[in-house]
Amino acid sequence: MKLYLKSNLMHFGHDSDLIFPLKRTGDTFRYDSTLNNRPEQPKEFTLPTKNTLTLLDGDETHTFSKRVFKYAKDMSKNHLSVYSKLSDIFYWSNSEILLKYNVVDTLKSTHDLISIEKLQNLINLNKVSAHCSDDYNLDGIIIKEKENKYFQLVFGQGEVTLYENKGRNRYEKLNLDSLPNQVLRVK
Repeated sequence: MKLYLKSNLMHFGHDSDLIFPLKRTGDTFRYDSTLNNRPEQPKEFTLPTKNTLTLLDGDETHTFSKRVFKYAKDMSKNHLSVYSKLSDIFYWSNSEILLKYNVVDTLKSTHDLISIEKLQNLINLNKVSAHCSDDYNLDGIIIKEKENKYFQLVFGQGEVTLYENKGRNRYEKLNLDSLPNQVLRVK
């Protein structure tokens, strides 16, 4: 058996993924590093219960939740439509990491760009798309309203800084010091 994990775009980049060969022991699956011929710390996965899968990685525990997304039956005949829909879901689900930042740090912020409530509401309505640039120039989000709004993100310890911009071209670096910013942190 193998478990395929795809990383969260917001932190590791689009093409980060791991394939874990697994051995079952009782109600857990253990990562078998002998099948990959590379030493790794032991990793265990519990049997899925109540639509969750728990990864035990050394002393850390990570819980994954099963989600079901529906799409129109006629889309299943067109692989590009399905891929496009899955990509939209992937980018939207990555924006959910911002839900944990629930306080605006007014002392560190230069502008009041968006309220926590509005950002959370837009994320819940699937109107926020989070991405990692393929040219490695920061993470970003697009808020999809009448006019799209673009933000570059810089994550720090317990906080994220949103830098509002007009969008950028590939390989274009933004001078973040010149952009309006808002700092969100975990309460």
